[in-house]
Amino acid sequence: MVNLNRMSGPAKLTMLWIALLLWQSSIATAQITIPGKTYPFNLNYLAYCSSVVQHNHLVTPVYRNGAFVYVNHKTGQTLFNKKFQEAYPFVNGYGLVKANGLYGVINHLGAYVVKPRFPAFHVDERLPLDDGARIVFRNDTAFEFDGKLTTEIPYVENKILIPPFYYIKRENQEALFSRYDSKRQKFSDKFLLLCDSVLGTTYEQAIILKGGKIGAVDANGETVIPFEYAAYAASPFPNPGIYGFPSSYNMPIYFALFKGQEWHYYQEDQFLFKSPIKAIAYNYNYFMYEQNGLFNYFNSKGESILKRNYQWLYGNSLALTTNDRLVFLLNDGTEVQYYTK
Repeated sequence: MVNLNRMSGPAKLTMLWIALLLWQSSIATAQITIPGKTYPFNLNYLAYCSSVVQHNHLVTPVYRNGAFVYVNHKTGQTLFNKKFQEAYPFVNGYGLVKANGLYGVINHLGAYVVKPRFPAFHVDERLPLDDGARIVFRNDTAFEFDGKLTTEIPYVENKILIPPFYYIKRENQEALFSRYDSKRQKFSDKFLLLCDSVLGTTYEQAIILKGGKIGAVDANGETVIPFEYAAYAASPFPNPGIYGFPSSYNMPIYFALFKGQEWHYYQEDQFLFKSPIKAIAYNYNYFMYEQNGLFNYFNSKGESILKRNYQWLYGNSLALTTNDRLVFLLNDGTEVQYYTK
């Protein structure tokens, strides 16, 4: 466990920023819906744990003949000889299921480790799946993915991050300041420049509008992306207000700038690729775009990730096909069906 209290100021801020980046690329806690669709299962939890299937997990749940069963998706063989009202992917060898109107948990052999006796659940999403997330059945009972129920739900502290830049409105301009002097390796409120508008900031740079053109400067006020762009696009900071940021604070790691007839895609100040297509969502190493009402992703080279476009996407691990099949997406692009009416 990293002890932040023993770290120097700059190192601590760097570690907290890395934690933020990892959190930003994980699953957000907002309610997940598919417009015009309703399902007899918890779409939020399905999306939350769909990434474990992506890594070629052999055993997956599927809806067949009015019930969920677990199958080996390579052979199509049904496992466990059990049917469920709801069934979800295995996480660390344990799967959440619903039977007779109540929720429980089975292991990889199909045996109950928590018999169905809970009428509802929610997921403690403060940590990603691989960091020990838990299913909370009620306020004093939770299942951690080590096979045990617990009545001691640990407190998870949300670290407060300090935005590296800030700005103050001055008449018709904004004064940009840096909280950290990278040349002197110390924290210091430093005035950088006046600009028309601050569009977003990261740990490394501030994206600003100056003289009618968009570019970026670093914490010393030096230009790192030339001021030659006409438009800016990025996803808003997820779950605004967490980690001590105000609800309006925008910290894009991935974004795009428009020049001529193309969007130039960036990670921080690193140019990635250019495309005439404007992405509608920006996340860790992929950019969602829309074509004719269907969706796909660019990777960091500007290549389409998925073999075809979909009605709806969650990350790059869960999708709704054009014929209304809800499918898991494996790393190689293979579809594994989860549900269809």
